[in-house]
Amino acid sequence: MDPTQLTGNVIIDRGPLGMRVTCVQDIDVGAALFRVIGRPVPRPDKYSIQIAARLHLAPDGAPWSLVNHACAPNTAIDFSQWTLYAVRRIREGEELGWSYLTTEWALSCPFECACGAADCVRRVLGFKFLSARQRAALRPLLSPYLRRRFREGVEDNPSPACAQPTRTAQAP
Repeated sequence: MDPTQLTGNVIIDRGPLGMRVTCVQDIDVGAALFRVIGRPVPRPDKYSIQIAARLHLAPDGAPWSLVNHACAPNTAIDFSQWTLYAVRRIREGEELGWSYLTTEWALSCPFECACGAADCVRRVLGFKFLSARQRAALRPLLSPYLRRRFREGVEDNPSPACAQPTRTAQAP
């Protein structure tokens, strides 16, 4: 992990489910938190971000790999700048979370979510498995790849590679 990629308003610490990124001071909406950098790879893994049909970004120790999923995210990726930014005001002590459903058509390792959000999807499988209402709600935060698929109405049915749930998100 390269701590030089972090801004002074977040830290990496240990939470109930493992490593996480937490605010050490209030963060205003729109504030950039850190760069989303990595290495392009042809296959997804538990921590990669899908950037094309057969292209993913592996974090290689970048801090964004420790930002957990949230069904009601407080951060998102600005794909024009490749930065993680605050989509709402984030309070000191609050864990950063972004919706993995905004970057993954079908997660390589789906998992059960217990975040407690009113609109929790319960089982995080990927954007392709969401209802039309759920997809529309995420549209402003979608990666360029998923935005293109959303516009084109492209559907397919590959089954996720991981049969068992992995990481579980919980309410703070």
